[in-house]
Amino acid sequence: MYPERESIEINAMPLNLQMLEDGHIISIVITDPFVMQNLFDQYATIKAHLDKMPFKVHTIVDLGNLRNVPSGALGGRNSPPISHPNSGFVAIIGGSNFARSIIEVAFKITGYNRVRFFTSDEAALTFLRDASAQQGK
Repeated sequence: MYPERESIEINAMPLNLQMLEDGHIISIVITDPFVMQNLFDQYATIKAHLDKMPFKVHTIVDLGNLRNVPSGALGGRNSPPISHPNSGFVAIIGGSNFARSIIEVAFKITGYNRVRFFTSDEAALTFLRDASAQQGK
């Protein structure tokens, strides 16, 4: 039913990237001191994963340990988890009110309406697992 299971984990502090749930979910954990280039450096890995999946792939982004919004944050609106044809929902955990405002603006600019905000990783994962399950119906 699923493509061959893969386990990719890249821990390039301050960014940790993992593929979860048999490739259905990309997990990105961001901590200080984060700069947007940390994310941009992972675009090829993320895009390669999305390219080979025959289903929508959802993304969970944990901002709980990020204190400052990095310069160039609006550049993230063109990232593979948002712009790729296989991209699904983006679940964002934590982050400051300012970070949330910046993210909301970025998504409004792109017309992207598949972002949801959560206060816990359990709630975010439950939402994304349900979204994945709905794909199969």
